[in-house]
Amino acid sequence: MILIFAAIVWLAAFLIAWARRCVSARWIDLGVIGIIGAATAGFFFRVLFGDAWMPAGGGDLAQFLFPTYKFAAEWWRRGIVPLWNPYLFAGMPFVGDIQSGIFYPLNLLAFFLSDPFTLRDMEYLSVLHFAIAGIGMYAFLRWGEWKLEIGNWKLESTSNLQPLTSSIQSLTSNFNLSRLACLAGAMAFEFSDLFITHFGNLNLIAASAWMPIILLFYRRAVLDQRAGFAILSGIFLALAFLAGHAQAFLFSVIALGLMAAYHIAEGRWQIAELSLRGAAQKNQHREQDKLPSIFEKANERAKATKQSPLSVLGIASSLRSAPLLAMTFAILTALVAFGLAAPILFPVAEFSQLTTRAAYSYAQAAEFSLPPAQLIGLFVPGFFGRGPQNAWGPWQRVEVGYIGILPILLALLAIILRRDAPTRFFGFVALVGLALALGGYSILHGWLYQFVPGFGQLRAPARFIFLFDFALAALAALGFDFLLHALPRASEIIFKRVARSLPWIFLFVALAAGATAYAILILGQGQDAILFQRIANAANALAFFILLFGLSVPLIVARATRFFRARVWSIAALALIFFDLFSLGANVDSGADDPMRAYAHPDAVAFLKSDGNFFRVDPIGTGVENLWQPDTSILYNFFDVGGDNPLVLADFDRYWQSLGSRSSALYDLLDVKYLIGRKNISLDRAKFRVAYDGDPALNVYENTRVLPRAFIVNEARVVANRAEAWDAIHAADFDPSRVVILEGMTVDRRPSTVGDGAKVKIVGYGPNEIMLETNSARAGYLVLSEIYFPGWRAWIDDREVAVSRANYLFRAIELPAGAQRVRFLYDPLSYKVGLGFFFAMLAALGIWRLRKSRMKTVL
Repeated sequence: MILIFAAIVWLAAFLIAWARRCVSARWIDLGVIGIIGAATAGFFFRVLFGDAWMPAGGGDLAQFLFPTYKFAAEWWRRGIVPLWNPYLFAGMPFVGDIQSGIFYPLNLLAFFLSDPFTLRDMEYLSVLHFAIAGIGMYAFLRWGEWKLEIGNWKLESTSNLQPLTSSIQSLTSNFNLSRLACLAGAMAFEFSDLFITHFGNLNLIAASAWMPIILLFYRRAVLDQRAGFAILSGIFLALAFLAGHAQAFLFSVIALGLMAAYHIAEGRWQIAELSLRGAAQKNQHREQDKLPSIFEKANERAKATKQSPLSVLGIASSLRSAPLLAMTFAILTALVAFGLAAPILFPVAEFSQLTTRAAYSYAQAAEFSLPPAQLIGLFVPGFFGRGPQNAWGPWQRVEVGYIGILPILLALLAIILRRDAPTRFFGFVALVGLALALGGYSILHGWLYQFVPGFGQLRAPARFIFLFDFALAALAALGFDFLLHALPRASEIIFKRVARSLPWIFLFVALAAGATAYAILILGQGQDAILFQRIANAANALAFFILLFGLSVPLIVARATRFFRARVWSIAALALIFFDLFSLGANVDSGADDPMRAYAHPDAVAFLKSDGNFFRVDPIGTGVENLWQPDTSILYNFFDVGGDNPLVLADFDRYWQSLGSRSSALYDLLDVKYLIGRKNISLDRAKFRVAYDGDPALNVYENTRVLPRAFIVNEARVVANRAEAWDAIHAADFDPSRVVILEGMTVDRRPSTVGDGAKVKIVGYGPNEIMLETNSARAGYLVLSEIYFPGWRAWIDDREVAVSRANYLFRAIELPAGAQRVRFLYDPLSYKVGLGFFFAMLAALGIWRLRKSRMKTVL
């Protein structure tokens, strides 16, 4: 449905542009964008039009992200922004979990358009972001003016030099790469390895997909000297953050920083290349008769006025201001992104410091590094198995950076033949991406872990291969475009030498790879079945590499000899790129079974929902990992002490890990009434009884000693700090049903008993609020088995009271005697501060836009 909506929007834009028949022929570019959309649909035809599911078995898309997004969708449709998730891990921040995507506009669109929100909608969102990545890359290459070392810097016009500067602008205006070259780069980027590997990590590919657009608008801001483009870059950078993946957002930040440094460092001498001599060399096919007179006039006036020719041409001031502008626009982009992402940014910063990741060791941060031996995947992605079902090797499955054989060859040709500033820039980005992807195998990653705040909380450095793929795809487009035109003589000579060498290189590689493939097949006969299957997969991958290399070499040789016309060659090259990427990527991780079947336990769920009270379930380590999805509870609106989320509160994790066994009273304090486990699980039968056994594979066991979600105790013990609280709850005589351990208070309260008449009733429960009614004969403490976290506030009959950290992990308030109405509200300061920055940024952008409109009116 979302794709249909996007297609309608595109079609409307195409028809409008076609009707206007704009002089710039941008409607043709819209047509190419339509081709990208069609290619994306063709790539995922089994998901969109068939009965396949991606990833096979659901992966993180079904197991983690779908329950998360469904929870958000349900509450958004009720008109409530869910800031807290009470259903998993005994409760945790939702607005502070960057993965929630709670304010990402495309998520919100899907939440409101799809009712009910389903796993198919998640798949459609993933496919849509593939298309966004391809379209964004096409735009970046097409309108980034990468054809020359310097883009279309605006020349200053003076009354006596107006004709001269107009001629210069006309001579230097066509800096755009050809559409087919941009399409080739877009396809290589869209179906590169990170996107293929992480189809099921929607938040990761969503955040990554916006990077080309972010860089495009920043570059346009620098080239056109327009702050509006820098603001647009900041808006899309904020979108990348809201999409919900910190590491993928970092991809864009690093790339943006490198591009800013590129413009700052290269600005001065690049602008100097916009002299008439440079224009003549780069535009020999256009207006050659005008060049001598233009240069002659510029040089004559320069001598007469004792100025440089650049000053006469109106370029000098741009030359002086270029580095400053590049820096200013980078700062502006960052400020806009900061302001618009602030409602999430501040809660995320608060929450991340309290998770288990805040204390990651370097060994943990370096997990999922790209082993150097696996770099063979750049050329043979299936050698170690590309999909999770076939992956093997003495390391974890990671991204290998494959973008296609012909794109790699075109990228190498760009480096060899062009030797200009854009080529050096993208080459440097590729090196940085590769060095970071090596992770623990590279010293650069260690330095960043040690000295860059927050970097140590990120795992899976192999994902930085995304920067490498992005740069390689851009280089492929540069190389593609360069080969379509008449080459400078020096480049022509080099190209022909390369073309003569390529068949011999192919022959050597084919013989070596082919011999290896068939040798391992022959030697693998009689081996273990699993081992032989891996050998066969590796042999097939080598054979397919030989085929693709063998098809690529004749194409390059044909271009060197001008055997085909440029357009025919371009279509053949694009066809080979499509064949390569589609054949090796479309079926990497797809399956026929509906992943939602793993959630289908209707009778067991019906039994749990029939209880009618507040309780939590426990499916952790009970042998049902393949039967009961860890986030099942959130789909059916009951509560769980576990879940699937890489961000877990460190206090909760420590509490859970210290239980020792489920016989502990600390386990009962978590309000775990039901345990979900296999029928033969070993349990304390004096404590757990079979409550439901109607499912053929699992039972539901009842904890007969569970403590309620909210209860009143009359005795409190006050401790000074967390360490003392930890010791107190692990004392042998600690009974959470009678005493509460409080932190930070000044006096103990030790009445004898609260009495049998104390009553607590939960009358309202939502993601941000809990309403209770209490009645007790004596003053005491209301204890909730709800996780303590900064931002929770409480009121007793409209009088705000302090919320204390109780029993190390939970919440409690002091409660007077009598009947009371109690309200708990999650109202985090971090979120309110973020909203303040957000509205301040909206106001600033509105004022800027209004002033700009008034200036246009005056002019």
